[in-house]
Amino acid sequence: MMDDAAPRMQEIAERVRRLARIDLPDEARRIVAELQGLCAAAGPMGTEPEGGSDSADADPHQPDFDPAALERILAIVGPAESHALLDRLTLDLTGARDGMERSLSTQDAAGMRRAAHNLVSLAGTAGAFGLQQRAETLVEAAEARDFTMIGSVMPGALHLLDDLLADLRHRSAHSSGTAA
Repeated sequence: MMDDAAPRMQEIAERVRRLARIDLPDEARRIVAELQGLCAAAGPMGTEPEGGSDSADADPHQPDFDPAALERILAIVGPAESHALLDRLTLDLTGARDGMERSLSTQDAAGMRRAAHNLVSLAGTAGAFGLQQRAETLVEAAEARDFTMIGSVMPGALHLLDDLLADLRHRSAHSSGTAA
């Protein structure tokens, strides 16, 4: 059992680090700060695993949105396919949004996990790293069936998602030469 303690503590410390990067209500922020203190007090067990974290949010200086990431993908597919890719991303992101809202309203943890898991990939593809971090937190909260945490994270995630959708629609309108 003690052999499992160090990896489990490292996992918990990483989750707490992710939560600390999210704009949370005051009470949740206090709890996260307390958890950070407990992880730090745990010593080497609560430190980052050797070699660093492999999560997408490991760099605290990474911007919430990096348009260059999306531009690189659009350059790879070329102008002929850019419009179709932007429309597909918009459709898939809208589906993830609808799935998360539906799952929150029905307290469907499995549905939330699926929708948020899709959002992790889609947000990362689009360069929306702040949204990707929040989606990762939603996946973890759904796995724990923690609808209090989901309710705390959802407003910020939806705000970033709506901003991303607006950006994608704008790009799509300009890539096709027509107004949306």
